[in-house]
Amino acid sequence: MDGGFPNTELRSPTDPRVFEFFGFISLDDGELPLELIFKSTDNSSNDQTSYKRTYWSTEW
Repeated sequence: MDGGFPNTELRSPTDPRVFEFFGFISLDDGELPLELIFKSTDNSSNDQTSYKRTYWSTEW
């Protein structure tokens, strides 16, 4: 999830149920958070990804 709604309403998500629908919530603009999410989904990479301005589900 990205865009205006998470930037205004989900700055500090406290209810984990939001992650039943979204694996990641990216805040603010910029390509770096989305690039890091994309890289983390690449199964050939064994590196630990450091997310920027992103919340994610621990179940994912």
